[in-house]
Amino acid sequence: MSKKIFSIAVCALTIIVFSSALFACSAADGSLQIYVPDGAPALTVANLFTANKLSGKDVKITITTGADVQAKILNGEADVAVCPTNMAAALYNKGVDYSLVSANLFGLLYLVGNKPVQSLDELAGSVVHSIGKNNTPEFVFKKILTAQGIDYVDSDTPVQGKVALRYYGAGGEIIPRLKSGDISYAILGEPAVTKADVTELFDLQDLWQTATNLDGGYPQAGVFVKNSLLKDGKFTDNLLSALRDNTQFIADNADSVAELLVENGSNDFNGITFTESLINRCNIRCVKASDCKTQIEAYFNAIATANLSFKLPADGFYGR
Repeated sequence: MSKKIFSIAVCALTIIVFSSALFACSAADGSLQIYVPDGAPALTVANLFTANKLSGKDVKITITTGADVQAKILNGEADVAVCPTNMAAALYNKGVDYSLVSANLFGLLYLVGNKPVQSLDELAGSVVHSIGKNNTPEFVFKKILTAQGIDYVDSDTPVQGKVALRYYGAGGEIIPRLKSGDISYAILGEPAVTKADVTELFDLQDLWQTATNLDGGYPQAGVFVKNSLLKDGKFTDNLLSALRDNTQFIADNADSVAELLVENGSNDFNGITFTESLINRCNIRCVKASDCKTQIEAYFNAIATANLSFKLPADGFYGR
């Protein structure tokens, strides 16, 4: 072997050893990395900000964007992630080594407006302004309209005989127009509905139940966990126990939970004070994923109808 080749080989080996040492150091830290998108999903793990430990491991929770949560799953940095269940399914179908352990957010959407209507078919010929294009608000409302035999179309302007649907990037774009009377109907989520003090016309969770004949709302967000952690049945049990305890925690601490989340990095909860009623309207629970597979698949089927590229995941998606 020439000196040059030998030198390159030694250099390469040094890099490998050094990289392995860094990895070992990171793994030896033992902390549990949890990523959660800002907003209502952060409420699902609020109690873990005060517990600081889970199954004997130190917990580090990062409140961030949905896109960052997805990136942290793809690169394996997230041990545990709260994310939309449809995002989890899409990532599972791409081959990430995670499973859905629980469903935790069961819908918080409301149709609001400044003109009273007694039934959805009265919206034909009007425009409903909505958050969530290519996401839960679109999928859920279109499923509801279809179940009631009401035609709809994506349009910025009214269409005779149909409900026109116009989408926005955020509720903050809709609320001023609604309050000024510039628009009449909108789909918004909590806590924006309560904060904006607008009139609720329909609870979409109730309409979903009628459309699907399934109780309990639609499982729009849940907890996605590395399969290596789920090999430890005790860890899974402890995680589910903590997530179930969280439901009571946020109810008992309604008046301070927004402040807790803001202190830990939330921007969405600035200026919001929760009440028990508002907490209830966010429909946060913890149901083991395998125990609500029927509800999850009903939600996924609604997505697949509106988005032909979406595929339901195999049974391995539902955590142990």
